[in-house]
Amino acid sequence: MPTSLASVIPALIRKKQEDDEVPFPREIVFARGADEPLEQWDMDTLSLTSSDIGMLSSVVFRAYGFFEAFRISGEKFAAFTTNVANYYRAGNPFHNFQHAFQVTLAMHTMLRAECRKFFSGVEIFAMLIAALCHDIDHPGNNNDFELKTLSPMALTHNDDAVLERHHCRVTFIILNHKSAKILQHLDEARYKRVRQLIIACILATDMAKHFDKCKALESLSRRQLNEKRQLLMGILIHAADLSHQTLPFAQCAEWGTRLLNEFQNQAKAEAEHSVATDFYMQNLELRKTRLIVQLNYINYVVRPIWLPLTSLCHHLRFYTDSLELNFDLYRQQLDEEDA
Repeated sequence: MPTSLASVIPALIRKKQEDDEVPFPREIVFARGADEPLEQWDMDTLSLTSSDIGMLSSVVFRAYGFFEAFRISGEKFAAFTTNVANYYRAGNPFHNFQHAFQVTLAMHTMLRAECRKFFSGVEIFAMLIAALCHDIDHPGNNNDFELKTLSPMALTHNDDAVLERHHCRVTFIILNHKSAKILQHLDEARYKRVRQLIIACILATDMAKHFDKCKALESLSRRQLNEKRQLLMGILIHAADLSHQTLPFAQCAEWGTRLLNEFQNQAKAEAEHSVATDFYMQNLELRKTRLIVQLNYINYVVRPIWLPLTSLCHHLRFYTDSLELNFDLYRQQLDEEDA
């Protein structure tokens, strides 16, 4: 991480508000005085260390006034992020702590403008915790692998959203550890609400529900967004989880390569277990196959959630502008491969 990021200072404007309201996050200015806000949607999180991410996560949560609103000490928040970092498996090419913060930053970017008006402070608090923890202790394979291999995790969670339920469990193991109890000053009703929302948001990242979310999103109108906040919360965190392909192409391509490397690792493990491998995980040693998988991933996974989302939330269109540019660049590379 550049040393100039080591002392990011939030400029907060505090005012008395209702319990569930949190101030709109003010611009966070880097210490070097370049007027560069933390809300830069395209921060290269792969260049960050776990310590960097812990510090920057603190800046994000402080920017919303959560430390004061929910009486969170800096020491407890640091212990929380340290424990979260330790539970993410650094050996995973894709599902690691850097991915978790990239998703958190995408969620923060979506919330800092128009989307924030639909949610209370408690809801935003839960969404950001869920974003940071949504893939915690991820084994580097998908739910299908857990089911096909009859893993202990699949047996524990009855074959339903196996990884996501595991992420929820680990999240609350950490949140209930005495050193990291950032929820300890919530009253009983608010704690139950935050817990329910964190679980709902993490479960919303299950790819098995992807097309259900896309269909629900297509039928949403702007005037329904306030009354269907929990649906919108799930859509936002799911979109954030898929946002790596909306980043500038150098980052997009690196994240894409890392995801395909995990697919290759899974295919190898499936061969060792003598179970079938899905077609999109096969032949990934071939550059042409990789490009086709990347194009299909954008076309059939990322576009169906991001295009209707930006139709509802116009301020997010820079994400889909970048996504379309990335698609064209992948297509250009495939054409060159075919030439």
